[in-house]
Parts: sequence; C-alpha cells; structure tokens
Amino acid sequence: MTNSRFEHYPSSHYKDECQKALTVLRSAHATASNLLAVHDVLDQQYADLKEDVLRAMLTFASSALDSMIKQLVVDALPSVIDHHEGARPEFQKFVERRLRKSDEGHLDNKFIASALVRHNPRGHLVARFVKRLTSRSLQSVEGIQRAGAAFDIKSNVLTPDLNALKEVFDARNQIVHEMDVDFTDPSRHRRARTSSDMLDKTNALFEVSLHFLDAVDQRLPD
Repeated sequence: MTNSRFEHYPSSHYKDECQKALTVLRSAHATASNLLAVHDVLDQQYADLKEDVLRAMLTFASSALDSMIKQLVVDALPSVIDHHEGARPEFQKFVERRLRKSDEGHLDNKFIASALVRHNPRGHLVARFVKRLTSRSLQSVEGIQRAGAAFDIKSNVLTPDLNALKEVFDARNQIVHEMDVDFTDPSRHRRARTSSDMLDKTNALFEVSLHFLDAVDQRLPD
C-alpha cells in the first residue's frame, strides 16, 4: 500500500540488485507527494510559492531518476553483463575505445597493463565501465538512452514518446539552470507552471523510472 499521489509506483517484487534503486524510487514518490500536498494547501495569495513547490517537485523527480539509474548501474550492471548477452556489445565498445590512447590509434599500454596485472582483469574493466556511466548526468534523453543501451534496454521500452520526455527535461533545465526566467519576455518574468502540466511531467519521469527498473530486473538472473 502506498500514499503516492503519482502514477507508476513500483511493487515490492524485485531482485536483490534492484533493492537500493527501489528505495530511491519509492522515496522520490513520497517526497513528490509531500510537495504536491504542500502546493494544494497553500492559498492563492501564495501563487509564486505554489509554483516554486511545483518546480521543486519536478526537479526532485528528475534527480531521483538520475540517482536510481546510477544505483542500478553500480548494483546490477555487472551481473547483467555476465548473464545477458545483449548487454555485452556496449561493454565491448567501451573497452575497445579505452584501449586506444589517441585518435592515431595507439594502444594505451598503461591502461592495458593496469588491467592485466589485476587478479580479475574483466572485473576491473567492468568497474571502469560502471565508473564511466555514473560519472555524467543522466537527466536528459541522451543520458537515459546511453545508460539504457548498457543494459540492452531500447528507448521504446522506457517511454512511448521521446519528444515529450525531452520537453520534460527541457523544463527541468529551465528551472535549474535559468531559474525559470523567460528571457524572451522583455520584463524577464518567470515561466508560468500549472499544476496539471507539472503533474504530467512528474508522472512521465516516474514512468521512465519504473520501466527502467522493471527492465533491469528482467535482465537479472533468477
């Protein structure tokens, strides 16, 4: 049972490697629901504050998506690479690129040696792959696609509409990087954010999060 006011709440039936990611997603639902409750009890005289709460709700859900996917990369990707053949090509591409020291194609002897002297060279390379995937923000369509490809998860599994998802991240970036100021407006007013639109956008992030979690869980061995 959940008190989440949003769609796409996860069940409890996930493998061990997904449990931390599950906690992240459920916590995100709880916080977003709390923020929405604050929005709803504020009087209209606090209109600006009500919109700021909606902005916080969306940005929190986006950060949770980033955190959840990175947790899955750390906890689940090594096992998925071991047991799911479709996840190996991206790992192989990473190793091939990393072995090359420059555009001229010279081998990176130091990198090769550091792997070969390890007790478990393959495990070392997987760890480097994991570090690479978690070193950049995943709060974009491209970032999610990049992480999804590592698990052999296609974009259409995560969302039915990539353009709509891009609009969600565009809104998140406007809020985070521009303080939601509309620079096309001569008065430099902030963009208006309605509760219905922000609810839809937050639900879209939770949908992608749940689909990602489900897809990773399906690729793990029983």
